[in-house]
Amino acid sequence: MMRKRGFTLIELLVVIAIIAILAAILFPVFARAREKARQNSCLNNLRQIAIAVTMYVQDNNQTFFPDPGTSAWATYLVSYNGPTIYDCPSLTGTGTNNTPEYGFNKSMYAPLVMGEVLSPSSAVMCTDLKKSALTGAYAIAQTTDIDPRHNSSFNFVAVDGHVDNVVVKSPQTAAGGMTLKGVSLASSGAFNSPVTEATATSNTSAASSLLKGIVPKVSSQPLAPWNPIQHISDGIEYVSYTTPRCRWDRSNSFWCEFTVSGVARVNYIKIRGGEKDTVNLGPCQVYVMDARTNTWVEFGTKSVARNTTVSGDKIVWDIRTSEPNFYDIKGIKFEVDPVLPYYPSAQGNGCTEMMGFWVE
Repeated sequence: MMRKRGFTLIELLVVIAIIAILAAILFPVFARAREKARQNSCLNNLRQIAIAVTMYVQDNNQTFFPDPGTSAWATYLVSYNGPTIYDCPSLTGTGTNNTPEYGFNKSMYAPLVMGEVLSPSSAVMCTDLKKSALTGAYAIAQTTDIDPRHNSSFNFVAVDGHVDNVVVKSPQTAAGGMTLKGVSLASSGAFNSPVTEATATSNTSAASSLLKGIVPKVSSQPLAPWNPIQHISDGIEYVSYTTPRCRWDRSNSFWCEFTVSGVARVNYIKIRGGEKDTVNLGPCQVYVMDARTNTWVEFGTKSVARNTTVSGDKIVWDIRTSEPNFYDIKGIKFEVDPVLPYYPSAQGNGCTEMMGFWVE
């Protein structure tokens, strides 16, 4: 009588190895598919939040809700929706109106009016919030508060109500992904709308936008009693904005170099005097760091020296002369010559803002 032949050890090991390989291939696919389903549910939550915000705005003279202080921004919407839409399925825990897992764009608090958002399709209103920022007002103050928790991407809803997803590929940051997508936290829409001149506005809530707080490298220390320029502007020109401002020695040149996160597209660059200060500037030149070659490129001709009492006097460089409508950059550098040879009575080289006008 023949005995049944069993599997040999090698055959068993081969089968186990094949199963392990298949599992290694299929499990990540299943995980991505599961996360994709959560991402779609998250997008639906953001869409519902946008509807609730729109209803609030319509009931309050087209004005967004004010800064909630230490309370969550979503508490303003309790009467417009249920708490479940603030719970992102990709996070552990339960989000509610009091503890939303989505962040509201801090630059859109009242007194901002819906009609003041110049580019509603590219202004991010609400997006995925990092766990570290799940406190206080639960607001997005800067791009580092955004959480790419959906397969290295994050969801957002724009002011116009459409939802979308931004992919953040390593070593890219959320800011870089937003630049490539053509969206930003700037409530003015200045990052995505070509401009011919700065648009004066009293909406100072835009001051917390993406580029605020960038500290430049400088060739020398400014003089007292003025302060150093500590940021490059987001392209918004404020009606009563007089700080930060700077004054360097009138007999020496200086330069300020700003490095932006990721790649930015620029169409205008400007250096501007104060609203209440005289403008004493030696001849100025601007450079941008070409994102393709990582080299500094000089733009336009050097300006003439300025000494005027005209409030907010400006020197503007039109970057569009090199590219059709924009130039991709990684940095901006301003060089200013001594003002003393031109105006012996000048107090020093001085300015209030250094600006970049950002486009899609």
